Amino acid sequence: MTAGLQKAAKEEIMKLSKGHTVVLVMFGIALIALVVMNIISLSLTVQISEERSHYKNGIHAPEVRKTAIMTTKEGCIPKEEISFQNECYFFSSDMPQLTWIQSRDYCKQRNSDLVIIKSPELQEFLTMITIKDGFFYWIGLRNFVGKTWKWVDGTTCDVTDKNTTYFIPGKPSGNDTGYCVFMSSQNGLWDTQKCDYNYRWACVRKIIH
Repeated sequence: MTAGLQKAAKEEIMKLSKGHTVVLVMFGIALIALVVMNIISLSLTVQISEERSHYKNGIHAPEVRKTAIMTTKEGCIPKEEISFQNECYFFSSDMPQLTWIQSRDYCKQRNSDLVIIKSPELQEFLTMITIKDGFFYWIGLRNFVGKTWKWVDGTTCDVTDKNTTYFIPGKPSGNDTGYCVFMSSQNGLWDTQKCDYNYRWACVRKIIH
C-alpha cells in the first residue's frame, strides 16, 4: 500500500472513530435524561399517593395559600375563582376529593363557605360547571335531626318546594337523616349522600367593593 493510500485510510478510520464517539456521547446523554425523568416521575407519583392518602384518612382540610385578596375579600383571585353575580366561586377541580366537613373547612380558610343555591340563575351556572367537569360537587346544604334541612348560613331549606330546590326525583327521602347534598355530574340536580363520602366541592364568597 502506498503512502498516499495509507494516509487516506488513517483519515477515514479517524472520521469513523469520531462519528462513533459522537453517537456514544449522544446515547449517554439521552440515557441520563431518561433516568432523571424516571426519578422525577417516581417522586411525583409517591407525593400524589401520599397526598391522596392524607386527605382520605385525615380529619382536616388542606392548607390554603394565603393572599392579600383572601384576607380582604376584595375581588376574585385570577385563575382560581370565577366571578358570577358579584360573588367569587372556587371549584376544587384539580384537588383530592374531601368529605363534606373537610370541604367546608377548606372553604372557610378561603374566607368563604360552601355554595348556597337560592336562584335558578345560580343553579344554571353551577350546573354548567358541574357537567363540564364530570364530578360530583358538595354544596352547602345538609340534614339535621328529623326533617330539618339547613344551608350553611343557618337558613332552613324547604326541600318539598320544587320551585326553589333542584333535587332528583325521589330525593330527599325519609332515610336521609344526617345526610349532605351534592350536585350530580350528569344533570346538575341535587342528590343526598352520607357526609363522609369524598367528593369535589364549590366555595363562594361575596365581593366587597
